[in-house]
Amino acid sequence: RCSRNYNTSNWLGFFNDCPIPIARGLDAPRAHMQVPVNYDLNFAIRRKLMGVLRDHLALAKCPEDIIETVRGSARAIFSADGIAFVLNDDGHCHYVEENAIGPLWKGQRFPMQRCISGWAMLNGKTAAIEDVFKDPRIPHEIYRQTFVQSLIMVPVNRTNPVAAIGAYWRDRQKFSVEFVALAEELAAEVGDAMGQTQADRSEAFLEIEQIRQRRVARN
Repeated sequence: RCSRNYNTSNWLGFFNDCPIPIARGLDAPRAHMQVPVNYDLNFAIRRKLMGVLRDHLALAKCPEDIIETVRGSARAIFSADGIAFVLNDDGHCHYVEENAIGPLWKGQRFPMQRCISGWAMLNGKTAAIEDVFKDPRIPHEIYRQTFVQSLIMVPVNRTNPVAAIGAYWRDRQKFSVEFVALAEELAAEVGDAMGQTQADRSEAFLEIEQIRQRRVARN
């Protein structure tokens, strides 16, 4: 089993049954992997970092591996002051993991209609907000307790969002089309990895069932 268990009932249906984590070896996702944040990166370097993250996601064996890879790498890609991974948890936004310069909302749940991650998942759209206190979709009283001034929130799996990834900045930002597209690329890569881990698990369960049936037939 993986070291973490986020245990939400409706995210791919397999949080409680993930296999042993692969955070071993030089090429595997690392437990508590942390890529340093450089606030002065050109776009070519950001794309190279995205490629590294993609390679790590390809090695993921369970949702915890995926979440840990995003937690440890995404801040560096976007030179963000914070990253959060949010699950669609039965009508609530469950902030399961974060990596930030100050506390965000890890471990907390909010109704989907009351937070920007819920808006992104309900609408299957990206929210790029340069001033959070001028956007009516933001619960301002909650954000005043944090460092956040600007954010990008992207849904994972737009047609049936199961999660969202938020990037946060302490200074107001101007987001280019290319920058927002890179955040959406991250969400697409995460969605692909989630689908692959589900497929791998389903295939393993099928093989186990076939072995069981052969043994029953022999007896």
